[in-house]
Amino acid sequence: FIITFPGMFLQIVLDFHLFPDNIAIIMYYQYSWIIDAKCFCSSITLIFVNRSFRQELLQFFKYIRPNTFKVTSVSDGKVFENR
Repeated sequence: FIITFPGMFLQIVLDFHLFPDNIAIIMYYQYSWIIDAKCFCSSITLIFVNRSFRQELLQFFKYIRPNTFKVTSVSDGKVFENR
């Protein structure tokens, strides 16, 4: 909610004509990206927050390979697994 508040405030100001038309036009063209950020904020949050969940789903449906590999050391013959 905090992230979307500036966009909601600006949209309310522009929708209820709290400024004269000549100033509202300037505000709209200068700050319309804030309203756009409000509209796309939830999808952007899903992209960043749920990255590991999406990666697990892609691995489950076999769209990507799991990020595991084995390294074999020649000197002592041990196998290391990295995840």
